[in-house]
Amino acid sequence: MRFLEDATIRPRLALIRRFGAFTNSYPWQWEPVDTHLRDERDRGGMPDHRLDRAGTS
Repeated sequence: MRFLEDATIRPRLALIRRFGAFTNSYPWQWEPVDTHLRDERDRGGMPDHRLDRAGTS
């Protein structure tokens, strides 16, 4: 058991949930391009919209 503090767990869990909401997919379906697209959006390089992953493998 690692005995992680609540202050450690909450921000990390929130990050995973936000990223899941951005990609609209499960964590095991995430790809490196997803992090790139999120970074671009956060820098203002693309409009704020959900990623449409229909038809992707």
